[in-house]
Amino acid sequence: MAKDDGKAKTPKNEDEKKKDFEKKYKERVQRRKKREQKEMKRIHSIIEFPFKFLFKACLVVGLVFFIFKYFGQSQDLGASLLNAFVIFSASYIGFGAIMMLVLFLVSAAKKEKLRESIKLEREQKRQDDLRRAEEEARLDSQLNSGYREERPIREQIPPPAAAVGTTQQFAQSAENDFITQNIMDEELNTD
Repeated sequence: MAKDDGKAKTPKNEDEKKKDFEKKYKERVQRRKKREQKEMKRIHSIIEFPFKFLFKACLVVGLVFFIFKYFGQSQDLGASLLNAFVIFSASYIGFGAIMMLVLFLVSAAKKEKLRESIKLEREQKRQDDLRRAEEEARLDSQLNSGYREERPIREQIPPPAAAVGTTQQFAQSAENDFITQNIMDEELNTD
């Protein structure tokens, strides 16, 4: 009976764990969506800020000009509104063109910096690759020269007066040299 109770609790615990995991996963997804929405709002506000500021600044200039013309110089309402609209439009287009020119120059400067940094990164990578290739070539030459120096010593043929057991030892040492060389070649190829 006790074993049956233990088996019954295990699936229930697993179901609870799955439900908890799904609940936590849904909460994480909701939090991520909220953060993404908040970030998107921030990005949109940053993008729209210069245009909103330009509109509001030109609107203030137009209103000040309207107040000056209508109340200060006592022009009629229609002429004051028309003059204020012309001033608003001219300032909006003029300041907008200046703002766009400044933004264009700033973005061009940033593009140039980015190009230079990419060029420097590529040059650095190329130099690292060359340095790495030189190092590999140097290590290969050292390995090959060291192997050439060791090989004649290992391959010395025993004197003809040696027993049959010596010939078997020679065959095993030659086989070991072949295996060692294959292992070294595989290690060099994997690097």
